[in-house]
Amino acid sequence: SVQQLAVIARTSSFAFQGRNEDAREIGRKLNARYLLEGNVQSARNRLRVTTQLIDASTGDHVWSMRFDKTPEDIFAVQDEIALEVARALKLSLDASTTDKLLGQRAANLDAYFAYLQGRNLASTLRIADLKSAAEQFARAIKVDPNFAPAYVELASAKLEVAEFEITDDRRRRFEAALADNSRLIARALELDPADGHAYVERAYMNAFTDLAAAEADYRRGIELSPSYAKAYEGLAAVLYE
Repeated sequence: SVQQLAVIARTSSFAFQGRNEDAREIGRKLNARYLLEGNVQSARNRLRVTTQLIDASTGDHVWSMRFDKTPEDIFAVQDEIALEVARALKLSLDASTTDKLLGQRAANLDAYFAYLQGRNLASTLRIADLKSAAEQFARAIKVDPNFAPAYVELASAKLEVAEFEITDDRRRRFEAALADNSRLIARALELDPADGHAYVERAYMNAFTDLAAAEADYRRGIELSPSYAKAYEGLAAVLYE
């Protein structure tokens, strides 16, 4: 959500998880100036979150913090880490940007965990995992009906299954998914009109029938989420068409 900051995709950065590589080498491979790393420890009803920001050009620690919280405080910890990292990088955060950083999560911990599990499953792009991901996103919505990102991810997972699962009724399922996804995205934008990912998902759907509308939505998505790679990929495809 911070326009001055380009964030490396999680699938790229997580490839280094558990590997004992020098921070400078990781930074070189990812083409990243800074690395954010950390760990979580738990004991009974307490969480300890330790995180540090590393300058990948030198290997030096720029900033580090430790948070001791209860599980119910995990959202506050995430918010604080996001804001403190931005401050450590001396990025200017206006009120609207700060609101975005603090608003990209569910109000309920169970809903948020279901959402994260769905994101993890969907990242494999396997049909079976996408179906399981859709179940997790639906669960997140049931627990927290006002969590806009879950509607967007549910729409994405359902459409990918309908588009790529080969069955005799593929056309019918795909058209039904488009209709259902329009409702899901409309709800997401009703809850959060500044959700760039929702515009990108709507753009993907529009691309099947209306390239001009798709281009407009992709451009709006990039304006709202300037570090969202899927938006640039989709816009490029639409412009090519």
